[in-house]
Amino acid sequence: MQNFGTETILFVDDDENILILVRLQLERFGYTVVTCSSGLEALELFKLNPEKFDLMISDMGMPGMDGYRLIHEIRKIRSSIPILFCSGSDEGIMGNDIENKVADGFLSKPFTMHEISWAIRSLLDNLHS
Repeated sequence: MQNFGTETILFVDDDENILILVRLQLERFGYTVVTCSSGLEALELFKLNPEKFDLMISDMGMPGMDGYRLIHEIRKIRSSIPILFCSGSDEGIMGNDIENKVADGFLSKPFTMHEISWAIRSLLDNLHS
């Protein structure tokens, strides 16, 4: 399998099956993937070493701290980190939130491995160009 990248991704979703499947697949593409099953867990991990992560992918609908709050808190720490939204509902998210730079991209669930790997690579490549 061809490597697409060597970057480190923080992937946040409250569905354990999604965390496992996405992590395994992205690791096959060459990425290092750190997974968290809650927004609070992800925020605490991010605070420990904000420069460790090249990109964050977060589900929107999570108990406790939802994706919006997580992204808001992450941006306070490191405003330049590229962030992808994931949600089973794209109602109102894609246009408003991308335009307002809440996030840099949106993935509608369910997404394919091709879609997520393309979105990741596009965001990371745009940073370096």
